Amino acid sequence: MAIVNIILSNRGRYIIKKYKEKGSISEDKALSFKEAGIIFPNQLNQVKKRLIKNNILVKTNHDRYYLNIKNKEEIKKI
Repeated sequence: MAIVNIILSNRGRYIIKKYKEKGSISEDKALSFKEAGIIFPNQLNQVKKRLIKNNILVKTNHDRYYLNIKNKEEIKKI
């Protein structure tokens, strides 16, 4: 499954870990990559797109993101 490929990706795990550490699990707690402490966000665009496509990361209207708690079980494994 596509989710497994993302979770196994070191870069994907890095992004998920940062958002998980900050508790960004809802739109009102959404953060930009910079606010989440993600270094070199431009180098992670492809991974970010895959996370969004697979509904693990949700993008808001203001270029902020949060973890989709509907995929809570997959996120917990990280």
